[in-house]
Amino acid sequence: MKTPQSCFLLVAGLALAASAAVAQQPAVNPPFGMFKDQHTGKPLMLPMIQRSVINGAPGKINQMAVEPSVNRIYVAAKAKNALEILDLGNNKQQPAIADLPEPNNVFIAPDQKKLVVSCGGDNSVRIFKIDAKGDLTFDKKMEFPGETESMRYDAAAKRVFLSHGKNLGSFNLETGERSKSLALPSMTRGLVLDGERVYVNMPATGQIAVVKRGTDGALTLETTWQIKGLTGNYPMALDSATGHLYTVTRSPSSMFVVIDTKTGEQAAAPLACVDQVESLWWDPVNRRVYASGGGSGGRVDIFQQTSGEPGKPPAYSLLHKEVTNAGAGTSILVPEQRRLIVAAPQVGGSPDPTFLYVYLIGP
Repeated sequence: MKTPQSCFLLVAGLALAASAAVAQQPAVNPPFGMFKDQHTGKPLMLPMIQRSVINGAPGKINQMAVEPSVNRIYVAAKAKNALEILDLGNNKQQPAIADLPEPNNVFIAPDQKKLVVSCGGDNSVRIFKIDAKGDLTFDKKMEFPGETESMRYDAAAKRVFLSHGKNLGSFNLETGERSKSLALPSMTRGLVLDGERVYVNMPATGQIAVVKRGTDGALTLETTWQIKGLTGNYPMALDSATGHLYTVTRSPSSMFVVIDTKTGEQAAAPLACVDQVESLWWDPVNRRVYASGGGSGGRVDIFQQTSGEPGKPPAYSLLHKEVTNAGAGTSILVPEQRRLIVAAPQVGGSPDPTFLYVYLIGP
């Protein structure tokens, strides 16, 4: 597998080689301004500073989580039925957590010192305690009707929201108390939290469910929004400041879509996007949306939000296309580290292992 960014600078490689010789440590980024295009001399939009290897994990990679305090990443290796663990500071691969049937989503709740994994193979959620070193100890398992998939966590309420089958469910991560799940019109996938609302993608119909959440965990369907002429809306992200909700469709084409959450209408014309997008991230510092897709040969598309005219909403444009690898649809934005990490899985009988590409998104 060829390293996708030809300007993966030697100095960055030397710095990483040095770090591999020392103990695991918090991330320290090289100066963002040092990365220049070797042909034009212009600053790189998304410089790669590290390429890490995950051995023994071929096939589909789902979502990832990072514990910044110890610079450790947890990778849902769906094809292997395991959670792979890698120390990014020294590139040391830790023993995997095995026997997780088709892990889909994973997140860390720092306030509870817990890591949560949704497993679609047996419609469960597995909860692990996470210690100061980032090591995991099994805590409990919870089962739900329908494939457990996307999750979001509200730390203030100590509540996890998750899509399972055609339902949206929730439970208290501290006590384990579960609320009654809400049946929705179609299969659910990506979701985000927005105050008293939960937005849930329903890709089969190209709709977004708007769910009202109560203080007691009760869920009620407020309305549904229809994406015009497009379906296959899987990932989702939100800019709460402007009230703009982002998703990317797959059929009949891959399009970046912006929804105004005040009206439910599309706030901008859809823009062409890389195919097979698995992950979508909003960065309020750069005012950019990052979409990682495994189709089109593998790419990260960056969309820039710009201020509109007085009294008009922000506008959007495709700012940059960063080539990755085929199948590299999953990523995670780590705002504390100003990093975007993309998983490039071992696919198609390739002799190359699964790689993690670590990019800087800014200083």
